Amino acid sequence: MPALASIAPATWQTVDGLTSATLLRISRSEFGYIRQAYDNSHHINVVDVQDPTKTVSEKAVVGEEKDGRQVIQWTTDNNGKIAAVVSKTISDTNNAEHLIVYNSDLSVLKRFSFSSPADPGHNLSTLAGESAPVKLALSEKYAISGWREYTGTGREATIHDAGLLIGSLTSDKTGKISLEVLGDEEAKDIVAVVTKGDYAIISNGSGATGVYRINAAAEEISLVVETEPDSTREAAWLLTNGSYVLETSEAPGWLRVWKWNENSKPTAVGIIEPLDDQNNGGPGAVRAVTFDSGDPGIAYHLDRLTREISRIDLASGTRTKLFKLSEYTAGPEGKITTQSIWNIQRETHGTNTYYVLGGSLGSNNRSNGVVLVLKNPPVDGSDITEVVNADSPQYLDSTTSWLEFDTVGSVRSTRSLQDSIGNIYYVAKNLTASPYHIRVVKMNP
Repeated sequence: MPALASIAPATWQTVDGLTSATLLRISRSEFGYIRQAYDNSHHINVVDVQDPTKTVSEKAVVGEEKDGRQVIQWTTDNNGKIAAVVSKTISDTNNAEHLIVYNSDLSVLKRFSFSSPADPGHNLSTLAGESAPVKLALSEKYAISGWREYTGTGREATIHDAGLLIGSLTSDKTGKISLEVLGDEEAKDIVAVVTKGDYAIISNGSGATGVYRINAAAEEISLVVETEPDSTREAAWLLTNGSYVLETSEAPGWLRVWKWNENSKPTAVGIIEPLDDQNNGGPGAVRAVTFDSGDPGIAYHLDRLTREISRIDLASGTRTKLFKLSEYTAGPEGKITTQSIWNIQRETHGTNTYYVLGGSLGSNNRSNGVVLVLKNPPVDGSDITEVVNADSPQYLDSTTSWLEFDTVGSVRSTRSLQDSIGNIYYVAKNLTASPYHIRVVKMNP
């Protein structure tokens, strides 16, 4: 079973068959990745960050007859369970067959079947788009996946039908629901879905977000509209930590905070407008958001356009600018824009605070991969650009950052973790072209 060879800070590890699938933080100390085995079937690997040389658990993804499958999308509830949409056969990766939910030991908890396409010449897959991973949701009670029936490929694909598959983790009930229930009769896509308890927050094909109650009283699961979709806002992402939901929009770059309630529908806390009114958020400005690892009431936001890092108080729905990083000085090459920084993580160790920023140097760049680890930057709203560079790294932790950015493609996935004795780490993965690499770095001395 392949595992990472070390946690040397300057080494990217190659895992045989590592796929383009994103890294998942399975628990506080474990992360998961997907690799392709010799027979082209996919394997789920879970690794404990304290000892990446050992694989905690590995599972070949198989069909009901134990023949191999590939993972089309996957997600986790961050409590050990994993949900994966898997292909119909190893070779037929354009067709989805099952939504599988795994326990923390990777034993199969539930296997839900997608409906066969109405036309044998059609493909059935999860809903497409750059925000695809958030079109799959998992909670303690339900697993939800969007699906679409289509022909063609890429931007030329024709979508014939679309819907939601909802499976109960506590019974054998399922629901196959038309997207029309989301308030858009012409909907052939959804943007995002999150779920907790008997409720789900879902964005429809027009990007309008509504609240729905999952009704499992009848033989088949159905959705009941609780809060009509808000057509005045266009959502791009929905992220949840089990206590709150962050709903984000590309343009004009705002965030809305929702609060999960125990036995009633989730309620909107408030909307956070863009910090920079002139830039007005901009495309991709709100993708880099993360929840605090220790406090469920706090989140952090990196505006990809302005590179302002902010703290979000989720209970009040307010945002406070901490600092700004607008450019990076790389020796004689001079300043390079950090506009392609895509993700943010934050960890504390003792009296030290670390911010992990992953992505690329340049504008909308898929190469020049970089991970900047900032240690104890000021949080008074100041611009620290001039002291985060290769020549004068006052706040840049060059020991744990990845700065030889021309050797690996864009870093599109970072996760921060903590081992059983309190050490903190980040795990980063590049996402440009095979071979894909993973890097595990212990941040504290």
